[in-house]
Amino acid sequence: MNQRNDGSTTVGGNVTGTGIAIGAGAQAHVATGTGSPVDAVLSAISVLRDELARLDTHDDETADRVALAEARLKRLEEAAEARGQDRDSGRVRKLLASVVEALGGLTTLAGGVTALKAAVTALLA
Repeated sequence: MNQRNDGSTTVGGNVTGTGIAIGAGAQAHVATGTGSPVDAVLSAISVLRDELARLDTHDDETADRVALAEARLKRLEEAAEARGQDRDSGRVRKLLASVVEALGGLTTLAGGVTALKAAVTALLA
C-alpha cells in the first residue's frame, strides 16, 4: 500500500474473488444458494432489469435498445418458467441470443449478460 501526497492510497497487485466492483458507482451482485436453475435465470433477469433502469436513456438509441431488451427479457422469463416438456430449449436459446443482441455494445451490462448466459446454460443442461 502506498500513501500519496494528495492523501489517497494506492494498492498494487492481483485481485481475485467473487462480487468485486471497481470504480465510482460500481456495484457487484452475487447470487448464492441452492436455488433451482429457473430461479438463477429469474435472478439474472432481475439484475439486468435493475441495471437497465440505471442507464441514461435520454438519447433515443439507448431508450429504444432498453425497451427492446425489456420486451425480450419478458419473453425469456416466460419461456424459462415453463415446466418440463413445455420448455422449448431451442426457443430459450433464441430468446437469449435476442437479448444479447439487444444489449450488445452496452458495456455496463456485460456482467449481467454473462450471468444470464451462465444461468440459461445451466437451465438447459
